[in-house]
Amino acid sequence: MGKQTLLPIIQADTAEEGLNIAKAMGAAGINLVEVVLRTPVLYDVITRIKKELPEMIVGVGTILELT
Repeated sequence: MGKQTLLPIIQADTAEEGLNIAKAMGAAGINLVEVVLRTPVLYDVITRIKKELPEMIVGVGTILELT
């Protein structure tokens, strides 16, 4: 994580919302985020972030079921 001492999450209902959250985080100097696996648009969110903010490191998290 380097100098970043916080790992914020992005939970968005649309890809546009997720991208806007990531842009705000990037503007605040946050370059490492986690997109939670709680919404059906998570893959669209990740794709948009990586396309428009390639310098941002994006992790994926939240296990819903252990089977």
